Amino acid sequence: MTKTNTPGAMRAALPMPPSANRYWRSYNARRSPVRSAEAREYLRTVGHLLAAWRPLSGRVAVSLVVAGLRANADLDNRIKILLDALTGHAWADDAQVWSIRAERAEGLPGVEVAVSPWTAASHLVAVPAPTWRD
Repeated sequence: MTKTNTPGAMRAALPMPPSANRYWRSYNARRSPVRSAEAREYLRTVGHLLAAWRPLSGRVAVSLVVAGLRANADLDNRIKILLDALTGHAWADDAQVWSIRAERAEGLPGVEVAVSPWTAASHLVAVPAPTWRD
């Protein structure tokens, strides 16, 4: 997988994260769920691929392009897992994530990730005034 780490912005091509439906496992003898073997392997892989990254400070914006999902697969089941895997590499605390943009794409399974410092001016969205009345 390719990766770049330029000052202020980071990009990487990562493998497809497991679905949130397969991330946690519960066992009768345990009260709390534990990460599945697939989840632990994914975290190790991402950690190895992003070993050269240093966490950004302050608010960050994340852009994701997820390719190769089945037509009936939920995009949001992959996002949370991917963001958790980026914690400690792209940012120190996931509370720093101020903006998330995600989309699906055709192609081989994988995720293109871009992380950059969040700035209010570059992320403004015009919200129209409501036209209805009470």
